[in-house]
Amino acid sequence: MDDVHVVRAAIAAGAGTIVTYNLKDFPDSVLRQFGVTARHPDAFLLELASSRSQVVFDALKVLVSEKRHPPRGWGEELDALRNNRLYGFASWAEAILASDDS
Repeated sequence: MDDVHVVRAAIAAGAGTIVTYNLKDFPDSVLRQFGVTARHPDAFLLELASSRSQVVFDALKVLVSEKRHPPRGWGEELDALRNNRLYGFASWAEAILASDDS
């Protein structure tokens, strides 16, 4: 495993999860012995959104409203999420945005 330093940092910080696109370099068989898991960012964000929906949506609203360099609207933010392979999270955000009345 090339990213031993990442696992060591997670253990030292008491983090139970490493969030990475690079799952192939973090095999479950190795991480399990340290009580750590690796999650794809999309899966991690969807789990967070599932457990704390309003908090996550409020954070997204702040992100979009305060983004200045360059400024982005919701459409651009959703595109950026998808461009970063956060397809499920972007779909969740789009659905909750459509149902939001604030």
